[in-house]
Amino acid sequence: MRQVQICEVGPRDGLQNAKQLMPTETKKAWISALAAAGLNEIEVGSFVPPKLIPAMADTAEIVKHALSIKGLKVVALAPNVKGFERAREAGAHKITFPVSASHQHSVSNVRMTPDQMVEEVRKAAWMRRGKAPEIEGAVSTAFGCTMQGNVPEDDVVRIAVQLAEFCDGVALADTFGYAVLLEGEIVGYAQWWEDTQPLYRHAGIDLFLDPAVHGRGLGTETLRVLCAHLIDEHGFHRLVIDPEVENEAAIASFRKVGFKPVGVMRRYIREAPGEWKDGLLMDLLAEELARD
Repeated sequence: MRQVQICEVGPRDGLQNAKQLMPTETKKAWISALAAAGLNEIEVGSFVPPKLIPAMADTAEIVKHALSIKGLKVVALAPNVKGFERAREAGAHKITFPVSASHQHSVSNVRMTPDQMVEEVRKAAWMRRGKAPEIEGAVSTAFGCTMQGNVPEDDVVRIAVQLAEFCDGVALADTFGYAVLLEGEIVGYAQWWEDTQPLYRHAGIDLFLDPAVHGRGLGTETLRVLCAHLIDEHGFHRLVIDPEVENEAAIASFRKVGFKPVGVMRRYIREAPGEWKDGLLMDLLAEELARD
C-alpha cells in the first residue's frame, strides 16, 4: 500500500513574500493549530538574511516553539551553508535546500548556479558527517520556470541524481504549478519559453502527457489554462506550439483551444539518430483563445 507523507509549508512559503508581517505569536499559534489538526511534519520557516526577507527574521524562535510540540517533525529551509548552520543550531529536525534546475531562477533566487548549489548542499552534508539533521535536496522548477521557460528534463534528472549521493531525500518541486495531475498522480507537464526581443516578443509552449491518459481532454484543458495565464498575466499577444505533423490527436486538441496551422517545419524533431520528423508550426493570437 502506498503511503503519502504531507509536509505543510504554509508558515514558510505562504509568508515569506507577504507584504504584511505576521506577528511571531500568531505564527506560533498557527503552527500549533496545524499540528493539532494532525499534521506531523511542518516547514516552519527559512534561515535567510532578515534584510532580504523580513518575514523570516524570527525563524529561530519559531523553530524553538515548534520543537516543543510533541510528535512534530520540524523542517526549515536553508539557501546556503550559513543558513544550514543557523538551522542546525536552532535544532531543526530536517533542513531543505532549494536547488533550482533553472539556471536563470537559481541565480535570481540564491545568487548561485544550479551546479554551485549542488556543491553548497554537498558541503553541508559533509559538515554534519552523517549525523542529524536530515538534509533534503528539493529540485525546484522541475516542471518549468516563469523566468527561463522550458527546463530540460535531463537537467532535472542530473541534479536529482547528484543530490541523491549525499542527501537523505530528494524532492521534485513544481515551483510554478506546471505539472499535470490526475487523481493525485503526475501524468504530464506543461512548460513555456519566451522570446524577449521587443520586436518579436511572444511565447512558445511545450506539452507532454502520458499516453495512458490520452483522450480524456487533459491536454486541451491544460493548454487552455496555460494560454489564458500567458495572455492575461504576462501580456503575450501571440503563442506558438509545434507538434509532429503526424500527431493528429495533439493537433486536434490544439485546434480546440484556438491554435491554427501556420506551416510545416521539415526535419524539425529528431527522435533517433538519423531519424527526423516534420513539425507543424501552430500559433494563437490572444483574441482567438477559446476560453470555454
